[in-house]
Amino acid sequence: MTHRSLFYILPAITMSLGWALRGTIGGGPVGAMIPGVMVTLCLCHLTGWNRRVGIAAALGTIGVGLGGQVTYGQTIGFARFPETMLWGELGMTIKGAMWGLSGGVLVGLGLMHSRYKPSQILIGLILMLIGTAVGHLLVDEPKLLYFSDRVNKPREEIWFGLTLGALCLVVWLLFLGRERVSPWFALFGMLGGAAGFGGGGLFFVIGSLVDESMARWPWWKMKEFTFGLLYGLGLGVACDLMREAVQQADQLSEDATDPPNRPTSFALTVVAGVAVVFAGMFFQFTIPYRAMFSVVGAALIGISLYSIPLAWHVAVSMTVVGFLRDFLYKFVQVEWFNSPVNAWATVFLLTVLVVAVVTLAVRNRVSARDHLLVLTWIATVFGLIKTGVPEMTLGMHWFVPGLFVVEAVLVTAMLATTPATAESQA
Repeated sequence: MTHRSLFYILPAITMSLGWALRGTIGGGPVGAMIPGVMVTLCLCHLTGWNRRVGIAAALGTIGVGLGGQVTYGQTIGFARFPETMLWGELGMTIKGAMWGLSGGVLVGLGLMHSRYKPSQILIGLILMLIGTAVGHLLVDEPKLLYFSDRVNKPREEIWFGLTLGALCLVVWLLFLGRERVSPWFALFGMLGGAAGFGGGGLFFVIGSLVDESMARWPWWKMKEFTFGLLYGLGLGVACDLMREAVQQADQLSEDATDPPNRPTSFALTVVAGVAVVFAGMFFQFTIPYRAMFSVVGAALIGISLYSIPLAWHVAVSMTVVGFLRDFLYKFVQVEWFNSPVNAWATVFLLTVLVVAVVTLAVRNRVSARDHLLVLTWIATVFGLIKTGVPEMTLGMHWFVPGLFVVEAVLVTAMLATTPATAESQA
C-alpha cells in the first residue's frame, strides 16, 4: 500500500469506526467529537505534523461535533415509507452536507491555523455564531424548510443555522485570503457528508423492503459506518490535494510565535484542564439553548489558540470524558444519576482522572499516531462492552461488534506502516 493511498483509505476507515462508535457510546455533539478527534489526529499523522498538533486537533474535534446538534431521527423515519422516502433522502443528504461543511472547514482551519492571528480566527468564529443564530431564527424556527414530523412530536431543527454559520466562516476565510486549504476541506467535507448521510440512508429504504427475517439487521449502524466512511474519504481527498500547503503550514509554525505551554507545571495543567473540560461539559448539558455547543465550542477553540496543553484537553480529554459519562449512564443504577449533584460529581471525578492521564501523555510528547491508537482501542473496548458482546449469540448480531474490531485492527495495521512523529514543544 502506497503512502498516498493511505490518505484515502486511513481517514475513511478511521472516521467510519469513529462514527459507528459515536452511535454506540456517545450521542449529540459531544459524542460526535469521537470521529472528529480521530480523523484530525489521523490527518496530522499522515502529513507528518509535529507542532501545534493539539490546536489542530481541538479545532477539528469541535468542528465535527457541531453537526451533532442537528436532529435527524424523524428525517430517517421518512425514508422508511414509500410516500415520504424521497423527502427523507433529501433531508438526510442536506443534513449530511451541512455536517461535512461545518466539520470540514474547521478541520482545514485547524491544519492551517498558523497562517492566521488568533484574533482573525476568533472573528471568524463570532461570525459563525451570528450566522447560526440568524439562520436558526429565519428558517429553522418558523419551519420554512423542515425535515422532521410537523404533527407527531415535532423536533426543533437547526440544520440551516449551522449551514449558514459554516458558510459565514468560509466566506470570512476567503475574504482574508491567507490560504485556500480550509475552503477545499469545506467543499470535500460537504460532498463526502452528503454522499455518506444520503447514501447511508438508503439502508433504511432497503430495510423497509426486505422480508421479516432481515428486519433485525442493524440498518442504522450500516448508515453510521457509511456516513463516517465517505465523510472521512472526503477529508482525506482534500488533505491529499492540499498536502504540500498543509505541510508548509506546519513548518511555518517553527518561525511563528507559538502559543505558550502554560500552565507549565503538571499540577497547574491538571487544574486548568479540569476547569476547561468540566466547564465545557457543564454548560453544554445544562443551558437549554439549541446551538449551545456552537457557543461552547467557539469558547473552547479560543482557549486552545492560546495554550497547547489546554488544546489537547479540549480535543482528547473532553471527548473521553463524554463517552465515559455515556457509558456509566448505562451501567450505573439510574437512581444515582437522578440527583444532579451525584451526576456532576461523577463527571468531575472522571474529568480529573482523564485530564491527569492526558497531561502525562502530552508532557511526554506522545505522537498524534499514538494518541489515535489509544483512543481507537479505548473507544472500541467500551463500544464492545456496551453492545453486550458476552451476551450475544452467533448471527447477524455479531456484525456490528465484529466490524468494530475489524476496523480497529485495520487502523492499527495502517498506522504501523508509517513512523510516528513526536510533537515538538514550543
